[in-house]
Formats: sequence, C-alpha cells, structure tokens
Amino acid sequence: MLTSEALNDVECEAFFYSVEAREFGREHGGMLNMEFYIQMHEKISLEKREQIKWLDETLAAMDPKSMKIVVGHHAMESASLVHGPRPLMNVAIRPILKSYGVDLYICGHDHNLQHLHRRYEHLHHIVVGGGGFVTTPTSLHPVYSTPEYPALVYGDSTFGFVAATARKDSLHLEFIDYFGSIIYNTTIPTGDRRQITVR
Repeated sequence: MLTSEALNDVECEAFFYSVEAREFGREHGGMLNMEFYIQMHEKISLEKREQIKWLDETLAAMDPKSMKIVVGHHAMESASLVHGPRPLMNVAIRPILKSYGVDLYICGHDHNLQHLHRRYEHLHHIVVGGGGFVTTPTSLHPVYSTPEYPALVYGDSTFGFVAATARKDSLHLEFIDYFGSIIYNTTIPTGDRRQITVR
C-alpha cells in the first residue's frame, strides 16, 4: 500500500496538480478541476485550455509502462440516474486519457459506488461519491443495472469508500460500505490492461 512517505512533493498549479509515488517508481496520479466541463453552453476558457495542455504534457512525460491514475470531481462514465456522465468531459478529457494509457479515472459527485469499464478500452472508471453524506438515505443516487448501462461492472446505491492498493503489476480496489464491510473488490492488472478480475 502506498503511504504518504512514498509520495514526492505535490506540484500545485491552479486547481490541477500531479503526484508521483516512489515505492515502485511507476505510479503516477493527476488531479483535475472538472468544473470546466459541467455545462454544455460553456465558453472555451484560458484555464480550461491550460489544464488540457498540462494534462497532455504531464501524461506524455510519464513512463509508458507506469500505472497512471487521474482524479477529478465529476464523472466521465456513470450509471447514476441523478447526474450520470458528462458529455464535454468525454470529448475533451477521455481521448487524452486513452491515448496515454491511463489505467484509472476516479471521481465522486454521484452519491453512490460504481466501477465502470468499456470492453473496447483499458481505462477503468471508479465513482466514489458517498464519503461525507451519510445523514439521510434520500441523498443517495440510484444506479442503473448492468443491462441498462453495459459499462457498469459494479454499482451500489450506498455510501462508502474505496481503498486502493498499488502493487508492482496491478491495482487492487476494495469498495467499503459505511459499516466497514467490503462489498466489492477487483484487481486491475497493469500488464494486460484489457482484463480485470472481479470477486
């Protein structure tokens, strides 16, 4: 498991920055400000262009064999009946993530837990949107079923967290509900990024 001691200094610019883990020398993460991508009528802003340029340059500078994780607030892929996917993010961000072999995009916003993956790409999506809002069941967002949303590998309309353990050749994820029970786990290999193991 990666610890705070395994992280290099965080580079912060505006609302987006990168983190590099030292433990295996191959894990990289990028944090994005997704507020630019949530309105269909938005203008192309200087900040949005700067963030896209930063993302492209940061991913281009990484070792192609490294595990790459990008974190943002809003979902590119989501089976939630409340918010769901963001079309502008799929147009602006997803092609960059795919072209550099990003393994995992983690986000929140939808108040549920989801693992999504389209079989034609290696990019996995994790929605963890229930961390701080356990007060009322009515604040949960329902999730479509897999037949209704084929990219959905796992979804649960519950509050919880995801624990990630980076290994030399894989990333292991455990979905933990607010009672502390592991309700789903999966391993995403970094060698053959087309396959996943679900238990």
